[in-house]
Amino acid sequence: MRTTPLDRIRFEDVSEWLADMLSGQATGGRKLGPRSVRKAYVILGQVLGYVVKSRRLEVNPAVGVPLSKAAPTGHVYLDDTQVEALANAAGAYRMCVQSVPGSRNRRGRLTTLLR
Repeated sequence: MRTTPLDRIRFEDVSEWLADMLSGQATGGRKLGPRSVRKAYVILGQVLGYVVKSRRLEVNPAVGVPLSKAAPTGHVYLDDTQVEALANAAGAYRMCVQSVPGSRNRRGRLTTLLR
């Protein structure tokens, strides 16, 4: 798509480009993750949107191209024993580690401690 004039970019071209980034074909063999591909898509969409506003294109060919879903990243929650071990390892920052887990009140206490 690098050498394709803007007025020749079609919906299918954008879709193929996104798939090529996921497979590594568009990036020299380096596969990009769904989040990176989404970022590239957003930028392309903004550029093409500007081209539409400047009346160089009638429609934005990137609009409506389906994107791969990014796998949600799992959160890891520490139990009380793990928090205590982490606090002990934190040395001078022990109070900060102990203040973060739990309720909003603890987070507020952390903000107060850091002021």
